[in-house]
Amino acid sequence: MAFLTPALLAGALFIAVPIALHLVMQRKPQELVFPALRFVKRRRSSNQTRLRLRQLLLLLLRCLAIVLLALALARPMLRGTGLRGAGGGSAAALVFDSSSRMNYRWENQTRLEAAQDVAHWLLDQMPADTQVSVADTARGLLGAASEPTSAKLRVDRLQASAAARDWSAVLRDALDSLGDDQQTRRELYVFTDLSAAAWDGPSQTALAEGLAGRPGVRVYVIDTGAERPINAGLAPLSTGGDTSAVGDAVAVSTTAYRTAAAEPGRRTAELWLEGEGEPEKRGESVIDLTDAEAEVRFSLAGLEEGLHQGYVRLASDDPLADDDVRYFTLRVEPPRQVLVAAPTAEQALFVREAIAPSGAAPGVASRYECRVTTFARLASITLEDYAAVLLLDPPPLEDKQWDALADYAELGGGVGVFLGREARRGAMNAPAPQRLLPAPLRWKSLDATYLRPTSYQHPALSQIADYAESIPWREFPVRAFWALDTPDETAVVAAPFENGDAAILDQAIGAGRVITMTTPVSDLTSSEPWNLLPTGREPWPFLALSGSLIDYLTGAADRPLNYTAGVAPVVAVRPRPEVFPYVLRTPDGAAQRQTLPPDQAEIVVSLADRVGNYRLRAGGDSQQLDAGFSVNVPGSTGALQRVPADGLREALGARRTQVVRTRDELERQVEVGRSGRDLFPWVVTLLALASAIEYVIANRFYSAAPGEED
Repeated sequence: MAFLTPALLAGALFIAVPIALHLVMQRKPQELVFPALRFVKRRRSSNQTRLRLRQLLLLLLRCLAIVLLALALARPMLRGTGLRGAGGGSAAALVFDSSSRMNYRWENQTRLEAAQDVAHWLLDQMPADTQVSVADTARGLLGAASEPTSAKLRVDRLQASAAARDWSAVLRDALDSLGDDQQTRRELYVFTDLSAAAWDGPSQTALAEGLAGRPGVRVYVIDTGAERPINAGLAPLSTGGDTSAVGDAVAVSTTAYRTAAAEPGRRTAELWLEGEGEPEKRGESVIDLTDAEAEVRFSLAGLEEGLHQGYVRLASDDPLADDDVRYFTLRVEPPRQVLVAAPTAEQALFVREAIAPSGAAPGVASRYECRVTTFARLASITLEDYAAVLLLDPPPLEDKQWDALADYAELGGGVGVFLGREARRGAMNAPAPQRLLPAPLRWKSLDATYLRPTSYQHPALSQIADYAESIPWREFPVRAFWALDTPDETAVVAAPFENGDAAILDQAIGAGRVITMTTPVSDLTSSEPWNLLPTGREPWPFLALSGSLIDYLTGAADRPLNYTAGVAPVVAVRPRPEVFPYVLRTPDGAAQRQTLPPDQAEIVVSLADRVGNYRLRAGGDSQQLDAGFSVNVPGSTGALQRVPADGLREALGARRTQVVRTRDELERQVEVGRSGRDLFPWVVTLLALASAIEYVIANRFYSAAPGEED
């Protein structure tokens, strides 16, 4: 607590006046002639006790009134946490959520424009020597701290962007820019729509932890969001993968959603395919959004070989348009060639049907073509004609065959080795096969177990990550497997068995990769199989696993064609010995001429922050390069549900955090935070109350006094 005029507190010394009067003006007893002396004595004792209590109560009330009067004249203030010492400087950090959500238009303004207006007014109120930092989710901190005039120019240049940085990291950086000087008044202003997508648990925790080490910082959260947001949009698209086989119908699906305040009813979704001219509508679907969500499905058939781009659009006239369109890119190509070598052709049946089923439904083309051979004929086949080579239960091979497989991998091929009963420890531990294998073989283990991936982050398993929790690996026991020595440092265990031994290992060899599985997938049911992965009841996990592994080995999942804004797209190209010029066409139609340095195998597009479809071309009609990709807003763009303001204050610290919606609220709270809260009205109220009580008691006391003397 502080006082604007502390010298007037000396007036409290005047409490000595009523004390002195109390002592001097005590009433003297009167002599009365009365025969019944014993009754007089009793009455006298009772009266004296009552008189003392009333006199003391009046004395206390009069002393309290004098003290309260002195306090009121001294103007007591509860000092704000933003004020530390006298004569110190001031620092402020303005943080803006500039994600796509802030394009929400309400009262003829986007939420970012509303935030900019409040920030302009706020900067006008700040002293000219205040050091102001500005940060947003698109670019982080925008330069060093500067005076308010320069900060206003930075605020003017803010634009909503789909490429949003981590909100908690931006808040931490802004907090760090305020410094640790305890003599400086430090204030953090956060402009946000209070969406739950931004203020999740980690974001609140990160800011609360940062504030814990800076007790002098005061936080003002300026809520510019709509209290009841109205929105309908589309979730990220699914096309079943970025590549499709010629003749295959592509299933394009998504989920339409609406907020609780949006009007329920029917809406129209459209599928458009882009080409050289105007986009072509390839589908239309009327969806019922009576509930909060509804599935949207299209089938895109008859696509020729090559790159195709398009988008799905929801016909919706709501305040947020950014999540109404979802873009996609996919490549249609001939089936990739896969060579499957097994002891017998019959033993290749399970793998062949898993990756290139012979009984595919009409209109469904396989992405792979399998050629089955035996190990006896492997040496006569040109490996470079295939995208991947699978070795099912390989026996000891000649060194030149192992060397040919290793050379094939080093040049960029994919090799899958599935060890089984035909393997021999001594032969497999020789130098030639060890060029491919991740570790020497130790022994054949007969410990009963089952496949149990602990994570699906490895790209060899990423295709089955979405339904990982529903895979019943325990129902497909593994009865035998090869236990390995310590793997090479270049090898990683993609998936272990339940007992902890390695089941699937990945190793990079040159430009290629080798997947090793320590139990086979080729054992027939009549041969005491080492596992039941391909032959168990409803073996759909084996089919999914096979598809994921072959996609990884052939490179089908290497370079995605669909990205979320904020991730730099990467386009794989054939290395050339000379500088290679190409043209990048952006979603707004602009053409940017670029060059690729010699011998570079990929193009990293670092400026793809605008959502839409991008195209890279070179060579004219010869099409030396025809590539592309799509960039979409994050899936959380339409998540406009709001966090409770009181809950946010509690999480960040209610004493130092204020959540405001209007300029008047902000002005009032900032004034309190800087100067403190004026207690004068409260003290005057107490003074009046004490005076009133003293007046009432004094009147009753003095009016009753004559009767008490009788």
